[in-house]
Amino acid sequence: MKTIILLTGVASQQFALTELLKAHNPALSFRCAVTADDLAAIEPEVLRDARLLAFTTSVIVPESMLAALGHGAYNFTPARRNIRAGRRRISRSMTAPAPSARRPM
Repeated sequence: MKTIILLTGVASQQFALTELLKAHNPALSFRCAVTADDLAAIEPEVLRDARLLAFTTSVIVPESMLAALGHGAYNFTPARRNIRAGRRRISRSMTAPAPSARRPM
């Protein structure tokens, strides 16, 4: 892996993230993006040796770009505020059988 592509909600997040990641691997290069147009401008040869890290962004990364990334992608989003309500919904959806799995009576 040669390159980290940082996709962030705002450009001001990129400096701190690049500095943190450089401290762990100074040999990495970085490409930063905020918009879908920024992502589209990244050359295919860069994608082959890159990993995409997305932080708090609403940009939808095209499937073709995800497939072209040689080292995958990670999407980091903030946690939900109401965790208990979220757990109840998940719990219910996991325990209720899917309509097609129900047996006829």
